[in-house]
Amino acid sequence: MTSNFSLKYIGAILLVLMTTQYIPIEGNGISDIKFYVMCLCSFFVIFNIKYFSKALIWGLIYSFVVLLSISFNPENFRLSTLIYKFSFVFMFILFYDLVFHRKIFEFGFFEKFVKVLLAAYIITLMIQQLFIFVGIQNFPLINLTYFLDRGIGSNSLSLEPSHSARIMTILVFILIRLYEIKSKTNYAIKSLYENNKFLLFGFLWSMLTMGSATAIIGLVILSLYFVQRKYLLRMIVFSVLVYFILNKIDSNPFKRTIDTVNSIFTLNQQEIIDADQSASFRILPLLNSYNFIGDNIDKASLWFGLGIDSNVTLTSDEFRNISDLSDYGLITYIFSLIFVFKCCIKNFLSMQTLFFFILLGAGISSIAYLWGILMLFSSLKYFELRKDII
Repeated sequence: MTSNFSLKYIGAILLVLMTTQYIPIEGNGISDIKFYVMCLCSFFVIFNIKYFSKALIWGLIYSFVVLLSISFNPENFRLSTLIYKFSFVFMFILFYDLVFHRKIFEFGFFEKFVKVLLAAYIITLMIQQLFIFVGIQNFPLINLTYFLDRGIGSNSLSLEPSHSARIMTILVFILIRLYEIKSKTNYAIKSLYENNKFLLFGFLWSMLTMGSATAIIGLVILSLYFVQRKYLLRMIVFSVLVYFILNKIDSNPFKRTIDTVNSIFTLNQQEIIDADQSASFRILPLLNSYNFIGDNIDKASLWFGLGIDSNVTLTSDEFRNISDLSDYGLITYIFSLIFVFKCCIKNFLSMQTLFFFILLGAGISSIAYLWGILMLFSSLKYFELRKDII
């Protein structure tokens, strides 16, 4: 292909492309630029891949199972949806090959990349917030193309604040893990803080002011990483106090987060939607899927799905399931999980698993930022497995 130096920047460009969306060029929905690049990646996989990597093996198996599922529901076949789905899979296969077999990323380069991307998110959001503060609600050059009406909340470098919240949470988690790998110790937060004060304060500011309940949930999940057994009781007491304090704070993101948590315990679908429609997109599918599996365990529709796009064409979010489950069935969903845990997550009992099931919706939908996060996870896994090269 090209030199290893060039491949490193190809990998970095793919990561940036999947974890950001510059709306003035890419639009508010599916990005043609991303799609064309992914198609190009698919071409390279077909003609240039030399290694039978885990991503290649499990990606092909997953793709075959998807095709098998479609054969049971030919009346819903849509070639465009299938091509778009497979373009993500083959793009990931190429990226995995670059990282694991061509070894394009040095530890220092990847650490710097994570810091720069996180800083770009923070700085962009702060600039957007400054513009909103002075009354400018639309300035496409800085990715500010719409006004949320949530104070100074904005979308930063993604389509919406909830996407930015997910990406920034994962970037900070990966930065923490990289510091732990480098120092060969757990809880390297002191070293991280001493060397990255701007990033950490900027991250907290962004998460608390971007206007997203998902950001608060991301912070809560991230905080769990630092809970040691001897501090567990203190953490529980602290969490209860924070819960009651947040109930008294007149802040829209905080209020929506509390309302969302309260609604989850009711298991009432409409209450969850009313509390936070954005959060309900991730919460309800988990609840619905549990019921869907229990109610259809003896039906072919559970195992092989209802056909392409059956999930998104349902009349209400209240009935939607986890990605793949409705469209392609439980068998396909199981293989999608195998694909993720073989290629992206080193240990099942890990923070990455928690992020995957809570922040990413527990599936591999055809969503760019989701695949971008899986690419970040796979890069982290590479360094977790190759500590000897640090």
